Amino acid sequence: MSRRKRARERQSLIREARLRQSDLQMLLDIASKYAEATDVDVLFHDVTRRLAEKVQIDRVALLVVDPDRNEGTIVAASDDPSLKDLRIDLMRYPEVREVIRTGRPVVIEDAPTHPLLEDVREAVTARGIRTIAALPLAVRGRVQGVLLLRRLKLGAFDAREVELLTMVAYTTAT
Repeated sequence: MSRRKRARERQSLIREARLRQSDLQMLLDIASKYAEATDVDVLFHDVTRRLAEKVQIDRVALLVVDPDRNEGTIVAASDDPSLKDLRIDLMRYPEVREVIRTGRPVVIEDAPTHPLLEDVREAVTARGIRTIAALPLAVRGRVQGVLLLRRLKLGAFDAREVELLTMVAYTTAT
């Protein structure tokens, strides 16, 4: 192996370690803010805003779900601090319904062509949504909410981002 190749690999490992360290610091900050929080609306907006910045997402929303009534409530959104308690029809969010059904994250890399979104394809295309991630907020094994992320540019979430999002979802739910 050439020296240049080893140097590039070493730099890549260093870069990855720094990103993971930054992710961990963000998680620690979020956890400490939860412990001190007196205004959960401000806290939830802060979490969604920071996540949007961290993983370069156009919108992060925190939803509480009521699958029996097939509705959800947006309690915070990264792009609008005043948005809270907005009721939504889960029939318009098949990715959220899939998370509720499976209890597992749903990551959609090309939303306009993904079969899960077939019934809402027009709306997804009209809004310019390209990439979606929906992560469960589970309490005692039951999905109580969903962390919903939307990206307007095409681009997959990498493994580190999905890991960070999963940890934030877990921290938020507990």
